Amino acid sequence: MLGRCVAGQGSNDDVSDFPEIYTEWANYYLERAKSKRTVVDLSTDCRDGLLLAEVIEAVTTFKVPDLTKKPKTQQQMYDNVESCLAVLRQNQVGGLETITAKDICSGRLKAVLSLFFSLSRYKQASKQKTPSKSPQPTTFIHHPQIHQQPVQHLNTSQSDMTKER
Repeated sequence: MLGRCVAGQGSNDDVSDFPEIYTEWANYYLERAKSKRTVVDLSTDCRDGLLLAEVIEAVTTFKVPDLTKKPKTQQQMYDNVESCLAVLRQNQVGGLETITAKDICSGRLKAVLSLFFSLSRYKQASKQKTPSKSPQPTTFIHHPQIHQQPVQHLNTSQSDMTKER
């Protein structure tokens, strides 16, 4: 089911499956990045920007700067989320036009799902641009072509050449 969503297939899936799908998707990348944290509830876990930043870094390898490590105020949480969105915009991750830090901090599930969808599309596109890790054998095919050299007329005759030897 996760593969269908990320690959853009399975358009008949129930929308209520998306939170579970993207929770699994985010946790997959967090686990690969050896993060100690996991996503349990998308709408609440991303509100302070810290787990969101970890997901972004795990999926894209973009480092999110200027995070307040232990945000205590709504403004610090907002600033963290805004830093996450700024990094994605700077790196031209598409589909973020309608996503705001306010929506994420407010726990709007639709905004978080949209953000994760944009991340998954970015990841998919970057995989297609990057050549596979296993080296492919290179085959060179040589097509010999005969090139005609222009005949040079020398003033020296055949007999003169034999005399020099």
